Amino acid sequence: MDKIITSRGIRAGSLFKILFIGHAFSFGLVVVLMGIFSFFGYETVFLQGNPVFGITGLMSGIFSAGIFALLFSFFNWVFIFTGNWLYTRFRTYDIVINEADISENN
Repeated sequence: MDKIITSRGIRAGSLFKILFIGHAFSFGLVVVLMGIFSFFGYETVFLQGNPVFGITGLMSGIFSAGIFALLFSFFNWVFIFTGNWLYTRFRTYDIVINEADISENN
């Protein structure tokens, strides 16, 4: 059963959380994969212009994934939140939620 909610905007924290999760599980996984390749000797991770390999490359990839996800989320959040704020000054929008039947989950 679908439920429609009319909204005057989305909270800043909720929007940032959605963006961060999206970036972490898409772009972040690609960067972690590059770190894994670096662990096995491929030139996929660079620090200060030099390729790094082994455990240093793996850790750099993992660390970079978090930093990139955070930075991309922040910059996207600024633009989307500003646009959302401007749009909701004049109009509302509907959010459609697909409710799960509780008996199906058990």
